[in-house]
Amino acid sequence: MKKPIQLEDAPEELHKAIQAYLNFHYEVLQITVEEIDPNKFVYTSILTHNHYEFVQVTCRNRKISEQIFESWFIREVLELSETFRNRIRWRIENIEKEKEQGE
Repeated sequence: MKKPIQLEDAPEELHKAIQAYLNFHYEVLQITVEEIDPNKFVYTSILTHNHYEFVQVTCRNRKISEQIFESWFIREVLELSETFRNRIRWRIENIEKEKEQGE
């Protein structure tokens, strides 16, 4: 299960990678840690630049990987894939229900 953490609690490698994006005015949306095996963890962060570009930075076994998703790409996928649209719609509905239950 993923648990949210603060930047200060992230491994040094992830901290440095995130800091590089922060230097270019990115915003951290979340940082999580997930235990995949005893004493083996995956740290993941999601950053954005004005909500037009999203970056997922992952640290696994002290190695960093990055994936960049631009909003135009996400729009294209939404147009091309009805299945993806339905999954997004379902997820949005669940998020709204969770927020209503939390109020």
